Amino acid sequence: MAKSKHRPPSRVRYELNNPTVSFRVSRELHERLKEELARRQISFADLVKESLGVQAKYEMRFPCAICGKFFTVYPDTESYRKIAKILNDRGWAHTKCREERKQKASVPKAPEPKRKLATNKSEKTRHDHRTYLSDGEWVEVIQ
Repeated sequence: MAKSKHRPPSRVRYELNNPTVSFRVSRELHERLKEELARRQISFADLVKESLGVQAKYEMRFPCAICGKFFTVYPDTESYRKIAKILNDRGWAHTKCREERKQKASVPKAPEPKRKLATNKSEKTRHDHRTYLSDGEWVEVIQ
């Protein structure tokens, strides 16, 4: 008797919580199914969930501009990417992110500290690209 391949515990839990479903259909029905999935830009699992009234995670629903009925846009589809780009281009963002940006913009920047320049050669010595004054303060040399 052959030993079964070791599966990590996380994989075992995943398979228990997400069992495989398979069945056979005619070639004609298979082609129709593939066409419908491509037309609607959804996966087979999403079609089954929809037929059972179970919503897929992270879907977006929009009303049709003509009839008003809702249609669903699923992730990882071209329509989803186009909508996301439009929203991004128009500046859609989290409310929290907008508030933080406003706060940062309204806070004035602190003025840069004034630098003391050494005027007398006896006051300065050169070390690590800084000029040190006799009292221990340092300044950058402006040439």
